[in-house]
Order: sequence, then structure tokens, then C-alpha cells
Amino acid sequence: MTKFEHYKQIQKFKAVKDYDGMIAAAKNALVEYDNFVFRHYLYDAQAHYVNEKLKSDVVKQLEANKDYLSLQMVYQKLLMIFPEYKKLRKLLAYIHKLVEDQSKLQKTAYFKEVEEKVVGLMKAENYDEALLHCQEVLNFDKENKKFIKLAEKISVKRNIQIEKSLSDYFTKAIPELKAQFMANKGAFISV
Repeated sequence: MTKFEHYKQIQKFKAVKDYDGMIAAAKNALVEYDNFVFRHYLYDAQAHYVNEKLKSDVVKQLEANKDYLSLQMVYQKLLMIFPEYKKLRKLLAYIHKLVEDQSKLQKTAYFKEVEEKVVGLMKAENYDEALLHCQEVLNFDKENKKFIKLAEKISVKRNIQIEKSLSDYFTKAIPELKAQFMANKGAFISV
């Protein structure tokens, strides 16, 4: 294609506001003829395309639903199309902060929920399951002091529970064994 044909094709896409087609046509023209005019059309098409997408219903719905993670992905894809767009970079930085804040809130809520579950399990003296829940949080956040202390406390209570159950078992078993020994001394081997 000649420069003029490329120019006409770009103008045709621009007239109908087909920015996808305009971007593709400008890129094709730049492959053959690297000049300022085609670079300007590419830049113009990218700017219009990104602005159009930023004003789309999908983006507005994501903003309304506070679906910041999806919004961040949309902005990153648009940034790949138009990396020079400063407004988009600022939006992406802002959304990134919102995603981090949202993640922290979810993490805090999750930790609170697990802590309540662990406390309930401790009251029910179900120390094994309580310890498993603490380990689940510690696998996610190894330096969580609250859950480290809870796990230590649970381990101590669990050990006390095990020692008590062993003591109870032997308290019952020894008299039974003595009675069996007295009844039949020959069945036992002395060490």
C-alpha cells in the first residue's frame, strides 16, 4: 500500500470512530512508513480507544460494585494498548492501593473469624482442631504474633489434656492389671 492508501484507510476508520481498526491500520502503516503522521494517528487512536473503554458500562459497573481486582486487570490491559497514557497510570496506581486495602480488610476479617472459631474450639476442649486452624493462619502469615501465642497456649492445654487422659487410663488400668496378676500369676512374664 502507498502512504496515501494507508492515510485514507486510517481516515475511514477515524470517521466511523472504529479505534480498533484505526490502531491496526496505523500500526500497519508504521511498519512500511515510519513517519510522524502515522505515529500521531496511532497515538490519537490509542487515546480515543482507552478513553472510550474507561467510560464504558463495564468499567462503570466494576467501579459501582467495588470490584477493584477486575478493574485493575482492565486498566493493566488498557495500559498495554497505550503505555504513554499518564491518566491511566494514575488510575492504575490508585486502584492498586484500593486492591491492597481491600485485601488487608479481607485478611483482617478472615483472621478475626478464625480467631473466634479457635476460641470456641478451645472452650469445647477440641485442641487438635483449634491448633489446625492456628497453623492454617500461620501458614498464610508466619509472623502473626496473636496466632503464635494462641498456638503455644493451645499446645500447652493439649499436652495437659493428653497427660490427664494418660493418667486416667493408667489409674484405671493398674488396678485391673494387679487383679489379673493376682488371679493368674503364671500368665504374666516378669522382667
